Amino acid sequence: MAEIDGKTGGAMPRESLVALTHVIYGLHAFSALMGVLGPAFIVTAFLTGWPSIIAA
Repeated sequence: MAEIDGKTGGAMPRESLVALTHVIYGLHAFSALMGVLGPAFIVTAFLTGWPSIIAA
């Protein structure tokens, strides 16, 4: 059962789903950062898209 928030009356998500969402956002942010810094790090440029692919 989902817990109900007393202030808004809406359902609160489980902590595991919140943690998973943070991991997915982190992988996307890392991928975007590596895309920006990609030309500076030619050796690791081939890994740029993998975190975003894993997060999807």
